[in-house]
Amino acid sequence: MLLVDADLRRPKLHDQLLLSNALGLSNLISTDLNFDQVVQRSPLEPNLSILTSGQLPPDPTRLLSSQKMQGLMKFFEETYDLVIYDTPPLIGMVDAKLIASETDGIIMVVGLDKTKGSTFSEAMELLKNSPIVVFGVVANGSKDHDIRLNGTYKT
Repeated sequence: MLLVDADLRRPKLHDQLLLSNALGLSNLISTDLNFDQVVQRSPLEPNLSILTSGQLPPDPTRLLSSQKMQGLMKFFEETYDLVIYDTPPLIGMVDAKLIASETDGIIMVVGLDKTKGSTFSEAMELLKNSPIVVFGVVANGSKDHDIRLNGTYKT
């Protein structure tokens, strides 16, 4: 399995996993580095490879929409049984949509203490009108909130 930090604006994966972010996805796209030079093994799971975001580029959207990124995504898909991309939020930037459109589908993570209901509704409406497949929604952040999914309330 490969976990890719595709948030080239505010990456957090390397901090959460205590990994170096000196080289990563942005460097792989913008230079001639080999994948083996930037991929890291998870300190927590032996069958998990991690590709951190790398250095913050001046134009993340340009990198993520490049032919080289598309080629890398194809390489990842052919090399690993499962590839997970951690992206920036779906609303407000095109980055997540660029990545999602090249995958089998998305799982949207919603922070209950951070996400406004209107933002969640906007994201769901955007996804409903796109070819992006939504596998599901993970709600995290608090056990004290109700969330409205598909017209019904779940707790």
